[in-house]
Amino acid sequence: MNSSTTLLAIIPARSGSKRIPGKNIRLLAGKPLIVYSIECALRSPSVARVIVSTDSPEIRELSQKAGADAPFLRPKELAGDETPTVEVVRHTLNYLQAAEGIHYDYFVLLQPTSPLRTAIDLETAFQLLRTASADSVVSVNRNPIFSSHLVTEENGFINPARGFYSHEAALFRLNGAIYISRTQTVLESGQLLGEKIISYRMPDLRSVDIDTEDDLRLAELLLGVL
Repeated sequence: MNSSTTLLAIIPARSGSKRIPGKNIRLLAGKPLIVYSIECALRSPSVARVIVSTDSPEIRELSQKAGADAPFLRPKELAGDETPTVEVVRHTLNYLQAAEGIHYDYFVLLQPTSPLRTAIDLETAFQLLRTASADSVVSVNRNPIFSSHLVTEENGFINPARGFYSHEAALFRLNGAIYISRTQTVLESGQLLGEKIISYRMPDLRSVDIDTEDDLRLAELLLGVL
């Protein structure tokens, strides 16, 4: 079995979307949404390969034209609304090992809904993981509003935010742009992230997560100024 110490990029892009029909291929500033994530991965020096996992022949063809690999169509049972993302990642990794005999030490999950993330963001987050004693790295941005989904930082590592906090305390939210883990973590534990998770901070302006038509409009405005 061949081994690579570089990074595998996995972009999940199923065809179904409730709030925005055809969201992953909606045009954003004249370019299909998924293409932003493909181009981001292709520009990152550490990324050895870009795989798009989709159940859609249309998305598959578009992704291949944009420079990504799409060696399979995702099974229907892994393309539902409730399908855990970790199962999509595991399916991709297992496919590559079984069909091609290839194993990657790390993978990065790049959701198409984060079009403003850059190759520098991806590269910096990956190097952060490799130099830290961590299992995973996730991208975050600062959030002044308390929520049980927020996290605090301690020596760069993140912990769930609990109870009250002072205005001086730094609270962050997972912005969904970057998830990087060791391949061994997801294959052995069935979890997307390991126990020791470090954060990579992204600016608010690059942390837009496309979920509504308003998000699309905001992202298009930001693309014009960033």
